[in-house]
Amino acid sequence: MNANTSMRPIRKLILTDEAKQPIAVQISYADWLEIEERLGLNPVSTEPAFDQLLKASRNIWTEGDGLVYQQRVREEWTRPWDPEAPEAS
Repeated sequence: MNANTSMRPIRKLILTDEAKQPIAVQISYADWLEIEERLGLNPVSTEPAFDQLLKASRNIWTEGDGLVYQQRVREEWTRPWDPEAPEAS
């Protein structure tokens, strides 16, 4: 094995049920992050940043003021638990 794939001991805690049967393994978060990195499972590196998503979604809605639309749609919801909610028609 080369230096990038060498194995190192991982401290773990084996959790058991009442019958002493193993049901789970607990490891430190630092070890988990290293495992994710080695397996290529780190989703943070593949997701676009919030600013990129915001820029990409700009001007998609063309039907007027989006906030006004959102408020109008929310007013249509029936909320019997909310004493300040408008009555359903």
